[in-house]
Amino acid sequence: MIVSPSISPVYNNNPGYSELVLYYDDEYNLKIQSLNFHFWNLMQYILFRSDTWHKIEVMETFGVDLNKVDSIRDLYQRMMNNPIEYSRFEAMQYGLDWISTHFFKWVS
Repeated sequence: MIVSPSISPVYNNNPGYSELVLYYDDEYNLKIQSLNFHFWNLMQYILFRSDTWHKIEVMETFGVDLNKVDSIRDLYQRMMNNPIEYSRFEAMQYGLDWISTHFFKWVS
């Protein structure tokens, strides 16, 4: 299941969207090239009038190949065993500021 950031800032969340890029391999099998989360930083706009968009490349950031079931299972196993990694993943999915997710690197 993919949870995409909300497109509306009604509840003061960062508006965003997900981008799933697909391609056909040499054998004409449909594959996932990338999964990206894009979100607009609402707080930076409110405080500084800065129009800032962020892009998070999920496959690179979490080292997961979404075309391989074992890789996805490994990601979820890591999430179940590491609450900091899970929190970081959730923060990214809901469009929280990428800078705030760096906190999780310091506490791990």
